[in-house]
Amino acid sequence: MKKVLFVCTGNLCRSPMAEAIFNHMLKERGLPPAATSAGIAALEGEKASAHAITALKEIGIDLRHHRARELTPAILNDSDDVYVMTRSHYNSIENVLPEYLHKAHILGGGIDDPYGQNLRVYRACRDKIQSALREIIGGYLKP
Repeated sequence: MKKVLFVCTGNLCRSPMAEAIFNHMLKERGLPPAATSAGIAALEGEKASAHAITALKEIGIDLRHHRARELTPAILNDSDDVYVMTRSHYNSIENVLPEYLHKAHILGGGIDDPYGQNLRVYRACRDKIQSALREIIGGYLKP
């Protein structure tokens, strides 16, 4: 199975939610996890946002053990497909690590950052991520 990487800014909200939801979708189909996540400006070891944890708990996914990772060339190299949350993240890869740009896609046409906002905004973000992942998951179910 292809290795999938989700990338956002701090690896605290969007990319960990995408990673956890994607792996949950695979698990529901009897498949092993294939996704990881990282942040372009992540502080290594930080916990996921409390609202991200709550938003996923509401749909039966545990995000409490997530710890932020900074995006590195090694992480990009180990990934088959990279889904970024915004055009800005895409441009960062293009500017700093252009040799990996061919792997990059913007998830769902772009996912706005909920960081610092209320739980309602996190739920909307979660739902948009979930919808975008439903659109792409089929491509990862084939051998």
